[in-house]
Amino acid sequence: GDLDPVRDYTLDNLNTHKPKNDRWLKRHPNVRFHFTPTRASWLNQVEIYFSILQRKRLTAPNFADLDALEERVHAFIDEWNNHAHPFNWTTKSFDKILAKFNVALVAAA
Repeated sequence: GDLDPVRDYTLDNLNTHKPKNDRWLKRHPNVRFHFTPTRASWLNQVEIYFSILQRKRLTAPNFADLDALEERVHAFIDEWNNHAHPFNWTTKSFDKILAKFNVALVAAA
């Protein structure tokens, strides 16, 4: 009823969490969903980390065995931790992203 407390939930921005016409939410007006921005959830950050690992250490499947693979992954982790720093988003980074977007937009037209 009207006395139910409002419940706020924060979710990643996965499309399945954002139904366009959700009957359940309409029946529960005291429930509100808030979504993290694209590429801002912790899972996206983990995916970026593994992408860097793949590009830097796992580009070719040339491991003699699982021990060799494990050794390469641990070496990457040690190197990463020695030089770790926050991702630095700059105007230049944004300009590069915007330029790629504009090229894709023109190509799609």
